[in-house]
Amino acid sequence: MQLNLHLLKIFYTVTEKQSFSLAAKSLFISQPAVSKAVKELEHQLGFALIERGQSRNKLKLTQFGERIYEHAKGIFALEKIAVEEIESLTGVVRGSLIIGASTTIAGYRLGHLIQQFCQNHPDIEIKIKVGNTQQVKNWLIECEIDLAFVEGQVRDPRLELIQWQADELVIIGNNSLDLLDDNLTEQLSEMTWIMRESGSGTRDWADQILARQAIKPKKTIEVASNEGILQMVRLGLGMALVPKVVAADLLSLQAIQQIHFEGQMRFSRDLYQLVHRDRANSPAAAKFLANLE
Repeated sequence: MQLNLHLLKIFYTVTEKQSFSLAAKSLFISQPAVSKAVKELEHQLGFALIERGQSRNKLKLTQFGERIYEHAKGIFALEKIAVEEIESLTGVVRGSLIIGASTTIAGYRLGHLIQQFCQNHPDIEIKIKVGNTQQVKNWLIECEIDLAFVEGQVRDPRLELIQWQADELVIIGNNSLDLLDDNLTEQLSEMTWIMRESGSGTRDWADQILARQAIKPKKTIEVASNEGILQMVRLGLGMALVPKVVAADLLSLQAIQQIHFEGQMRFSRDLYQLVHRDRANSPAAAKFLANLE
């Protein structure tokens, strides 16, 4: 069996757009031609790709359709890389670069790198997708992003984890707190802790560090953003362990306080780049990574 890449591209576009009509507009062909192409691909493969009779508001793939779509994402990601490399070889420096980054990295670590990259390569369009570590990992596997930077460790045989930067973490609390040094662990265990959501790299590190310090929070509140955590701490709703770069402004304004352990113990974590072992970097991605060295 030979796979018709033209028909596959039409099916892939329909799935990406979640619409036959939007796919037709994107591909500059008629909607009947799109429908015919999908049916022809199904005929060639010998099974249905899209479940018929579903709500018009949401396109649903069959089990086989999901598998074919996953393969199509990989195929057309390689096509994008090939086109950009050819353009690079002919001296045309353009294209797109989609970076996936977890919250702290996107907000506090990538800005100056993107600024420099845009100055050097103004014709390359950059998009940033922000999520927690688990979401960024999934985007990379599903070919939705070109580069991935995360705060938590990822264990997946398809991916390589490369240490990128070190990041200091601090324990913060409301200014009204008056904690005693001689039983700090017990006092902190009695506090409410404001934590990031499960799947967040910051949450993983916070859980590890609190466990090492024998701190067992009496109560936790989950908040899906660093800024939300800071405001809840400022209002006295609990303690938090956050990246120092995130809390720096409120600490300098003395709107919150940093809690120090005896001996000025410091907490740190690694930030990582995630790399797909079976996928080459596009020229745009390679140029961006060159700025990291």
